[in-house]
Amino acid sequence: MFQSSQQEDTGAVLFFKGPRVVKEMLYPEFEAVLDNVVGLSDYSSQRVKAVYLRINGQLNITGAVFFCIEFNAEGEADKQWNIPFIHLLETASTGPDMGAGPIKLACFSQCPVNWMSAQMWDPDLGQQHNSFAILRDVVSSNRLGLVRQLDAAPAWSQPTPGKPLFTRSDQSDTVEPPVLDASSQVLAPGEQQLASGAAHQEQLSTLFKANQLQLSTLKAEQNQQLVDIHHHYKEQLAELQQQLQAETDSLLLHQEKNERLEQLQQQQLREFTAARETSQRQMLRARKGDSEKISQLKQQFAAETKAAVSAALAPLTEQLEQAKVEELYRRESNTALLEQIEQLQADKQRLFVEGGDQLLAKLVRSGIHFVAFQPGAGEMSIDIEQLSDYLEAPDVFAAQHCDCDLDRYRDWLSHFQAPICNEVAGGNRCGKPVARVDMPSYFIGGETDRCSSHTLSAKTVSKIMFGGR
Repeated sequence: MFQSSQQEDTGAVLFFKGPRVVKEMLYPEFEAVLDNVVGLSDYSSQRVKAVYLRINGQLNITGAVFFCIEFNAEGEADKQWNIPFIHLLETASTGPDMGAGPIKLACFSQCPVNWMSAQMWDPDLGQQHNSFAILRDVVSSNRLGLVRQLDAAPAWSQPTPGKPLFTRSDQSDTVEPPVLDASSQVLAPGEQQLASGAAHQEQLSTLFKANQLQLSTLKAEQNQQLVDIHHHYKEQLAELQQQLQAETDSLLLHQEKNERLEQLQQQQLREFTAARETSQRQMLRARKGDSEKISQLKQQFAAETKAAVSAALAPLTEQLEQAKVEELYRRESNTALLEQIEQLQADKQRLFVEGGDQLLAKLVRSGIHFVAFQPGAGEMSIDIEQLSDYLEAPDVFAAQHCDCDLDRYRDWLSHFQAPICNEVAGGNRCGKPVARVDMPSYFIGGETDRCSSHTLSAKTVSKIMFGGR
């Protein structure tokens, strides 16, 4: 599948679990895993971190690719996985000196092919679990049984076992520059000066590479932290919005209930009024007959009316008061939720501008710019104030950068990813290859994504020639 570019180099794959190497295999064995000839049941349904190493005849590492691979429930490797190790190493930047000069290094923050970085991971540059020191010690132990060649060792000194090759700048260890072996040939004074200058230049180059790798790793970690913070606050905001919607629905339900109770109360009052008027008419008719009877009827009517009204209004009044209290409580709760949402939105914006102990602001003041790549828009420089908008909707940001609306940009992106004719006739898509339009501003829906037989101009000519048949 992949072969080493040098005959004396050997390919090997090492699997990590935390800071430790738990499995080693030669590259042909890894090819058998990729072809699903051999399964790794220990990694069932897992995404595993691994490193492809290129090892020379003196058991020194000359190249490393830090990659991730997924396994299904049966322990079989993802059939869609395919990382060209040799191509990456040929185009990769250099890393630390592992005994044979600076190695070729490809990782998440130092990937020569941008779209492959999602399948990469960054080595640990800390002092306690330095990934490069762990790899050096594992290769030196030679558990793979590689044959060490007896050729003369290079003039570069071997790194000290157990000491990290690259460490972060906030730790005491620094990058070990390559030095000449003590057994090297004694040079003339002029040649010694040239050799000293070359060694100093190599030391400066190694320090610069170390700082570049450290800065890339810090940027990747900070970006991931920002994405995690954004995701956390987005979920929290959605949860609060759901709570607010539930409270709003409950408030509307109680308002409808209150309205029904008020309507019922008004209906009962009308019935009582009608009954009173009827009684009054009866009283007027009976007044001529017997004043005592009238008095008794008045007292009886007053008592019955008062009792009936009190009996009817008591539960309704109590329910109405309770509903009003509940409505007031929910309004206060909704007001508190709205204030909390506004505070979360303000905190979210503040975290994007001042998060990570103002690391983003420090990076910007140091001359570092955030650059993102989107199809059609190319590399876009993103201000720190725009970072939140970009993470929220990259497609919208890219469409604005290309001076086109979002629907047109998405139509162009579908055409750019699959340049075929999208004409649908008889329920079937044409599917003929068409010329790819590289810029969204040049894309015309229904024209540039159609073959020569289905463009608007071809349809117009066909209607003219065949009378619309």
